[in-house]
Amino acid sequence: MRALWWLWLAPALALAQSPALVATRIYVEDPCGRARATFWVDGTPYNGPVTLFWPEGSKHTLSIPAVQEIATGIRCTASGWTGVHRDREEAKLDGLTIAVTAHRDITAFKAAGQLDYRLTVQIVSQGTLPAYFDCTPGPRYGKIYVNGACYAASGEVWIPADSEVLLQAYPPEGFVFDGWQADLGGSQAFESQFRMNRPIVLYARFAPAVRVTLRTEPPELELLADRTRVRAPITLDWGEGSRHTLAPVSPQADQWGRWWVFDSWSNGQPAQHVYIPGKANVPESLTARFVRGAQVSLLTDPPGMNLAVDGRDNWPSLNFIWGVGTAHQISAPAEQEFRGRRWTFAGWSNGGPAVQQITVPEEAAEQGLRLTARYQMLGRLRLLSAYEVPVQVNGSLCRTPCLLDVPQGSALTLRAQPVVELDEWRRLEFTGWADQSEPERLWTAGPAEEMLTLNYQPAYRVLALVAPAEGATLRFEPPSPDGFYPAGATVRLIAEPRPGFRFRHWDGDVPGATAELSFAVTEPRIVRAVLERIPYVPPTGVRNAAGPTPETAVAPGSLIAVYGVHLAPRYEAGPDSPLAQSLAGVTLSLGERLLPLKFVSPEQINAQLFSDLGEGEYRLLLRQPEREPLEVPFRVARNAPGLFEREEEGRTLALAFHEDGSPVSFARPARRGALVVLWGTGFGPYRRPLPDGFAVPEGLRAELEDEVELRAAERTLRPVWAGAAAGQVGVVALHLRLPADLPPGPLTLTALSNGKPSNPVTLPLE
Repeated sequence: MRALWWLWLAPALALAQSPALVATRIYVEDPCGRARATFWVDGTPYNGPVTLFWPEGSKHTLSIPAVQEIATGIRCTASGWTGVHRDREEAKLDGLTIAVTAHRDITAFKAAGQLDYRLTVQIVSQGTLPAYFDCTPGPRYGKIYVNGACYAASGEVWIPADSEVLLQAYPPEGFVFDGWQADLGGSQAFESQFRMNRPIVLYARFAPAVRVTLRTEPPELELLADRTRVRAPITLDWGEGSRHTLAPVSPQADQWGRWWVFDSWSNGQPAQHVYIPGKANVPESLTARFVRGAQVSLLTDPPGMNLAVDGRDNWPSLNFIWGVGTAHQISAPAEQEFRGRRWTFAGWSNGGPAVQQITVPEEAAEQGLRLTARYQMLGRLRLLSAYEVPVQVNGSLCRTPCLLDVPQGSALTLRAQPVVELDEWRRLEFTGWADQSEPERLWTAGPAEEMLTLNYQPAYRVLALVAPAEGATLRFEPPSPDGFYPAGATVRLIAEPRPGFRFRHWDGDVPGATAELSFAVTEPRIVRAVLERIPYVPPTGVRNAAGPTPETAVAPGSLIAVYGVHLAPRYEAGPDSPLAQSLAGVTLSLGERLLPLKFVSPEQINAQLFSDLGEGEYRLLLRQPEREPLEVPFRVARNAPGLFEREEEGRTLALAFHEDGSPVSFARPARRGALVVLWGTGFGPYRRPLPDGFAVPEGLRAELEDEVELRAAERTLRPVWAGAAAGQVGVVALHLRLPADLPPGPLTLTALSNGKPSNPVTLPLE
């Protein structure tokens, strides 16, 4: 058993010694391959690519016919085989039948060839076709050309696939080409070009011709037959019922240089028309009639301007050949632009109107005709400005840039607008013409174009506000009547606070921290002065509560009024007795003591002055919420009398009472001999002290220490009694019996206390 082990290895050794198989592809490359041309491998036919596994080193035969018709009208002409190597260039092999050896480096064998399609051309005719179809040159013989090769009979030709084919058909004498049929879709063109992408069958049709003779009067002039120039007389062969375009060549010169213009056709048709021949073999004739032409030149002075001729103004030239006796309309525009200037019509050389009709005279055929339209140039003025601004021209407006064309010698009055408003913030201000400063001027038009320039400069509005509005006055340096300043100007703006206000800052377009602000005006500006309210009392703001009196001092124990602004946050009145020391958070103090207050308001505070003050200078201290304290200077005098007044029906009268306590009025005046009571304050100390801030009790009589008298109508009157008014604080009552002999009319009274006069008051009398 052990000696026979090698028998198991025999099959494996045999397999290892057999040759390797190699894959080899055999095919026909395009275009014959696309048409499925047949080839043979070892006698076996194939009509498509095939991959065969051959033992390396084995021998095989490849074969392809030289010419094979693959299908009807399709054939392949083989050119040989090529070996395709794995890593080398392809190798061309000789012969159409070859012997090859399988090898691992040869991956394929391919056959190459040319694919042809068959073109079949059949000659057909509607009638009997004559026998003289021949390739002999000349118009007598019919023939067909395929890519330049002549054919005189029906036949077929093989054409390489996808190549261009040019067909040309020429009819024999007495016939016309009637078009291609079948695969060209009925083309009428005698010459057709197409791509050979399949087998094609064509029929070249020919038909008997109609002989048409074209003539002219006079003879030997040219015509257009199917857009081709021909000289008459000429006879043409056209197909029965075919369509042909006829037109004259007009104008034209004959061989002697005479001009002729078309007049009419003998068949009455328009100059250019379609002519349709009748029956075949029946001759036809057509005549074009011409008349003598004349050279007509329309000119302009200056040359080159526009004219309209026969309703058309785009003629390439204004030199015409017109028939003798024909009428034409010529038109010269009344005004036109030429060489950058405007011109007006001045007249035709024949004296006719701008639009006129002319008839070509007979002599023009020999001499020609020339007409000239004369024009005169307008004077021109250009008004320019760096900005678009209006300008008055003889009372009418034009905006720059403004172009004015006027007759030479015309005078224009030009006026520039001093200010051109752009919007509420911007405007243009006239600074002068380029050659003068006055806005109005006179200009006279001449032949030369002139230019005038208006100079404007922009100006911007500067708006200054105050917050609060009543807080300050604003001063501009330099001042402007309407708030506009030229661009680039420097403006100094000063805020001057009014009493009761203090400057805080500027805001808006130009912020600033001081009351004086300086800036350049390069655009519209809005600035605002922001102020704060502060209490303020003028130097003489502490006065007698009765009103203005000759004495600016106030008396001890009297009612005083402090006048100013921002003295209190609001109006508030206190109780009648005792008077409050604080109202609406407002206090008036003198040293450590608070004055009794009647009422407070932003503009006025009424209070009672302490009765124990001596004469001299003092300072009140005003305090209120959220505002800084204010010291108010005032002067105290022993006597500073004032009489109270009231208003009635717009008139002022003394605050006085009848004996029964009712007020004296214009409706119920005082009576002579009667007792009246006048109220006042500031008449000096009482003989007995009274507590400050408390109303005088009824029945308590406190007389004044100092003597009081009243003057009326140059008379001195003494009161019956003078002292503190009952139920009042700081008020003096003067009891006066009026003399019976007082003059008629209202009585003017002035009180004197210790020689110091009060304010005068009016007392109505019966």
